[in-house]
Amino acid sequence: MLFNRKLFGYTLGITLSITFAVALAIVVTQDALSVLCVIVAVLASLAISATIAALIAGYRLPVRCVNGIYRKVTRNLAKRAIRESLSNATTRVECSGILEIDVRVALRVRAGLTAGVSEGTQFNVYESTNNQLWGSVVAINVREADCDCIVSDRANVEFWEKLEDRMRYNTEKPPNIHLVRELPIAYLLEQVESLLDAWR
Repeated sequence: MLFNRKLFGYTLGITLSITFAVALAIVVTQDALSVLCVIVAVLASLAISATIAALIAGYRLPVRCVNGIYRKVTRNLAKRAIRESLSNATTRVECSGILEIDVRVALRVRAGLTAGVSEGTQFNVYESTNNQLWGSVVAINVREADCDCIVSDRANVEFWEKLEDRMRYNTEKPPNIHLVRELPIAYLLEQVESLLDAWR
């Protein structure tokens, strides 16, 4: 597939006739016409023609090598960018306070449009000391620098009930918690990297 035999044959025939004619002309102009000189001219023209024909017929090989190097570099750059993007997306996000939405407690989160948050983005809420999951929230009312998040899962019911008890008179942020964007990191990396590796 990388070597075109028909092209090699055509090119060999054309270049052989040209190079032999040139070699014979050189021999004649040098007044060295003999059997040995003719044999040398034939062999030289044959070697030159075969080399030229092989280079032309096998043009796909260097193209494929260059293409392979380009794709390898591109794959590595893409993998690095994806890892860094996912790492940035899963950094800790702070809560700036609580508020009431539809008679239920909600969190105000310090991440908005500039951080890539959109309507429906999900965050997991963790207790910062032991990194225990206390629940999940979903972003609504997304602004440039922050957003409001309503509760979607109450893993620690007592924690959320305490927040609801004080949401009308104390809107300070809950102590010792942080949020992390909910992303299936391992699955995403595995799928994307397998797609990139298949691109050859």
